[in-house]
Amino acid sequence: IGGVWGKGPGDDECDVTALNTSLYEGDPISADEHRGTARSLSQRRLSSRQLRPGDIVLERSGGSNDQPVGRVVIVSHEPEHPTVPSDFMRLVRPSQDIVDPKYVFWRLWSQYHEGKTLKFQTQTTSIRNLRIPEYLAQPLVFPSRPTQAAVVALAERAQDFRCKALSVGDSLRALRTALLAELLSGDHQIPESYDRFLEAV
Repeated sequence: IGGVWGKGPGDDECDVTALNTSLYEGDPISADEHRGTARSLSQRRLSSRQLRPGDIVLERSGGSNDQPVGRVVIVSHEPEHPTVPSDFMRLVRPSQDIVDPKYVFWRLWSQYHEGKTLKFQTQTTSIRNLRIPEYLAQPLVFPSRPTQAAVVALAERAQDFRCKALSVGDSLRALRTALLAELLSGDHQIPESYDRFLEAV
């Protein structure tokens, strides 16, 4: 389903939040409705595009010379306010009677990070565009529901570990910066043993 930018707030029937491309910054997993702009659109256009849990928001246009297009995020909870994808995005709504949307999300997320979306891209100037019909036509084989659930659980545990590792890395970098600032301030006497240690490194 195509995204929409709509009109200014209050200029159409329904006030909404239209997600913007900052949604994909930092390689998030879940769609953040706060990364959007206040807009408005008709009830008819809203009815087919209003995001709900399980929806996948696909990046249609964007990227850069060194940033491929085709990133995805999943709607993990009911947005507080009516929220829609903008016209640089596409709404992918898996049939939950057939497949677990989280499984589809992780499949698409994995394909992007493995570079498998590059063959569906065209580039004009510094903007990349995803050839949506070809992208969506690629075959996806779905295993049994228990297998889907197992894959999702494994992917979520791996993502949780990754987030914790990044958090520890940020803390260590902050500690290193603070420590160097203290040592270089001249307020502390550096023991001679430090010199011997540095010479040995």
